[in-house]
Amino acid sequence: MAVAQLRQAAGLTQTEFGEMVGASRPWVSDLERGNLRGGQLDTVLACIRALGYRIVLEDIDTKPSKLDDLKNAMRIGPLARRPAAASDSPQ
Repeated sequence: MAVAQLRQAAGLTQTEFGEMVGASRPWVSDLERGNLRGGQLDTVLACIRALGYRIVLEDIDTKPSKLDDLKNAMRIGPLARRPAAASDSPQ
């Protein structure tokens, strides 16, 4: 559900909601339109709490990352650094 819908369901105007979380009405409007360019994390978190939500961080992927896959491929694939053969060494 979008922030505007949650705010409206709580019966709050943008101004009232802004006062609750320490933000201006234009900032709330920008938040609702997804147009935040420099919002402070504490204000965003205050908005989430005021709407009755919380953020939970959890590990969403226990598989190796794509970067790990790339590193492993470079170690064992054709781009891997291999010791120079005796015939490859300068004389």
